[in-house]
Amino acid sequence: MTTANETADDTIEMEQPAALYAADLLKRGREYLAAFYRLSENDEQAVAHPAYFLLAHTIELALKADLLNRGFPRKGLKQLSLRHDIRALLEEAEALGLAPPEAFHQLVYSIGEMNFEHDFRYPTGYLLTVPYPAWCRSAMEELLHLIGPGIDNAAVYAQVRWASETRHLKGKRIVWSKA
Repeated sequence: MTTANETADDTIEMEQPAALYAADLLKRGREYLAAFYRLSENDEQAVAHPAYFLLAHTIELALKADLLNRGFPRKGLKQLSLRHDIRALLEEAEALGLAPPEAFHQLVYSIGEMNFEHDFRYPTGYLLTVPYPAWCRSAMEELLHLIGPGIDNAAVYAQVRWASETRHLKGKRIVWSKA
């Protein structure tokens, strides 16, 4: 059941259903992946750090979406051990039943350390060696093909349920609370 807090100006604050948040994360991840595609389409080394930062963020968002879809608590995503560590996120998702394609598993572990140490974001002196962009694209597409339909279906169901549970609030302004 959806719970809400009403304020004086007819604004209602409520927690966003986990499936809708998971779908938002996956949608945003797909946007970052599209940006990675654009930056890496010519295998240009001049923008390798920003491109792979976008890829790592794509992985993070996709794995967080999958975790939520598997029942992982939203607040659990804020644990320091999981926040931006794509290797830890993958391990958690696997513990909950994700069986990622081997290429995706290799991708996470090949760039996970650089991402965890923020080598894509800041000059750290790390010698950047990353997989070819085309291989990364393929690995990501395999993962999205695996997790995307389940997340998208859960979001549709959650949207219908949310609409049914909140129809009595028609005309009110609804905002998602900060989780």
